[in-house]
Amino acid sequence: MNPSHTPEHPVPRGLFLCDLVIVEAQTGKVSLVNTLDRFRCPVFPSVPKPFVVYAFLTDGIGDVDLTIEIEGLARLEQVYSYTTRVRFPDRVAATHFKFTVTDCSFPRPGLYQVVLYANRNPIAQTRIEVIS
Repeated sequence: MNPSHTPEHPVPRGLFLCDLVIVEAQTGKVSLVNTLDRFRCPVFPSVPKPFVVYAFLTDGIGDVDLTIEIEGLARLEQVYSYTTRVRFPDRVAATHFKFTVTDCSFPRPGLYQVVLYANRNPIAQTRIEVIS
């Protein structure tokens, strides 16, 4: 990679929430275990319950800051944010981005939006319903 080349954000092939992501070492096949679109929480604010955010990313190049943000849609309140830097060596290489969220607490029942940003640009989103 040319060091003077400006990093470019990747293109996602979806954004998923699940309990576990398994990437088979020999084939590179990915299994998403227990995909989620709803959390049941007995009390609010909720006790943090670990889950995985997964995206299959292509066409990125260079060092890219990937940020996961979760916000409540009713009040547009951010409840979680985490940023990590990922290196995309070239456009041909695909990257399995998986991050385990361990410390997100939902303040109340409702709809929440999970957004993946690349260098502060939104590139993917999904929703989750939190119920009591």
